[in-house]
Amino acid sequence: MAGYTRQAAANIVTGGVIDAADFNAEYNALEGAFNAGTGHTHDGTTGNGPPIEKVGPSQDLVVTSSVVRPKTDNTYDFGTSSIEWKDGFFDGTLRTDILTVDETSTFTGNVTTVADVAIGGNLTVTGNATINGNLTFGDADTDTVSFGADIDSNIIPDDDGAYDLGSSTKEWRDLFIDGTANIDSLVADTADINGGSIDGTVIGANATAAITGTTITGTSVVGPLTGNVTGNLTGNVTGNVVGDVTGNITSSGTSTFTTVDINGGNVDGTIIGAASAAAITGTTITGSSFVGPLTGNVTGNVTGDITGNVTGNFTGNASTATALQNARTIAGNSFDGTSNIDIAITDLTSITASADEVNKLDGFTGGAADLNYAKDLRATGVSTTEFDKLDGLNATTAELNIMDGNTAATSTTVVAADRVVLNDNGTMKQVAMSDIATYTSSQVSSPNNATITITAGNALTGGGNFTTDQSGNETITINHQDTSSQGSVNNSGSTYIQDISLDTYGHVTSITSTNVASNVTVGPGITATTVGTLIKPSTASVSIPANKYFILEQTGTALSYLAVITSGGFVEFGTGTIKTSASGSNTFGVNANSVSPVCYTAGGVTFTTSSGTNNNVGAIYKTL
Repeated sequence: MAGYTRQAAANIVTGGVIDAADFNAEYNALEGAFNAGTGHTHDGTTGNGPPIEKVGPSQDLVVTSSVVRPKTDNTYDFGTSSIEWKDGFFDGTLRTDILTVDETSTFTGNVTTVADVAIGGNLTVTGNATINGNLTFGDADTDTVSFGADIDSNIIPDDDGAYDLGSSTKEWRDLFIDGTANIDSLVADTADINGGSIDGTVIGANATAAITGTTITGTSVVGPLTGNVTGNLTGNVTGNVVGDVTGNITSSGTSTFTTVDINGGNVDGTIIGAASAAAITGTTITGSSFVGPLTGNVTGNVTGDITGNVTGNFTGNASTATALQNARTIAGNSFDGTSNIDIAITDLTSITASADEVNKLDGFTGGAADLNYAKDLRATGVSTTEFDKLDGLNATTAELNIMDGNTAATSTTVVAADRVVLNDNGTMKQVAMSDIATYTSSQVSSPNNATITITAGNALTGGGNFTTDQSGNETITINHQDTSSQGSVNNSGSTYIQDISLDTYGHVTSITSTNVASNVTVGPGITATTVGTLIKPSTASVSIPANKYFILEQTGTALSYLAVITSGGFVEFGTGTIKTSASGSNTFGVNANSVSPVCYTAGGVTFTTSSGTNNNVGAIYKTL
């Protein structure tokens, strides 16, 4: 039997002696073969039974690796009307000739049918429903269709101009369109249009009424029109216009205005006040003819006759004038504007110069005070010839001051085109620096062409030579010869330089260093003087005088002692450490039964017991 292995086959034989152990082993093997968890199986593996593919009284149910089927077609039921299977799970296609659902069914996936589906009750679809084909809802006007969702598509009738939306007795209430409504004919009890355009139709053709709007555009508007009109208005306007008119008004007929307030633009080609004259007030008035009185400033040329008085300042020229109403006196001569007058130099009473003197200053633009100053110079003895020498002088005061012994110097870079003033055989001339350089070079005799040699001395290298008339620069370098083989020495702490050896040129050839601690020890022949003893706890202090070598000594305990520097500082030679009260390393200690390295203080140092020292632990401070 599959799953069972004989245990005592050699003992259980015909004629053999069979004991209880043999039977017990065989029975245990049989029990194990039929064990529900560990016994034999029918999976076809080695030691197990083959797969069971057919079950039932007549092998009515066939089970293979891929199909579970009945033995014969359309013969066996799957459950009964009273004994039903609970749940069925299919991950594929379920095919049946007739499907009868006794209770509510839920479809979580797609359901496809190629024939008619008749539903005698309600149909509830959770999710999306896609119906391909024609839809007919209801068979009487008592049936209703309700939409609990929004419509996410166009609504287009099948036939153009064949179906109504509502009726004369059953009307829709409000219509909301965010776009264009294309309607062949619109009949509305009332219309509230808040945007868009009304094109190609007459408003109020059958029954006129008031039209109110911010902007109204049309080929013909029959009033009254109330509100602002923006844009061009073409055509006749009959009636009153109340409000501002912005833009041009072009009229081929006559326009009559009771009052006009024009705040800008021009009034062209017409007479203002032709039928009834009135005052015209403005800042600038331009016209071909003005009938006064004219009040205000007139800026610009006045062309034409002026009849009447002119009050105020008059700027400009008059083409003709009869006479001044009040004659004026100019340089002692009466002038009324009817003729020219001649003014002699003697008529200018504030000028005392003669006519000849004035003629010498022809073109002079100075005032009377300048002329009187010239006269005063003449009185001091300056002759006419001397004045003539200044005729045509255009030098500035600063330039004259430079010529008059001015000692102030200005730094500048002299170039060949710069000029200096020289006396050329009695005539002062400006001479270019290039001319001066040419003259200077011509006066210098040819120098001797000597060679100068520079040679390096002892412990020096380099050298060279140059000639006195060479055209270029020459660089000669002298180097100091390095005869020292000693490198740098950097000591710290208690290590110092002891010996330095030099050669005949003063070069360092060797440096010898040593440590102070190796030369300072406490031993025979060194006398130590006790300065004080500190034992914790204690607030007392011990001070070592300046310029003293000292040690710290502890005896009689197995614990180390630690002190704090309260002032001063010292050098601990054994470690090469410099300790001060402000250095951060301001503690000084000694182990049990030990003596500290030799220390030295230049300015004195004061110690007190540290809080880190154990109680009853102390040390003795001794100077050497």
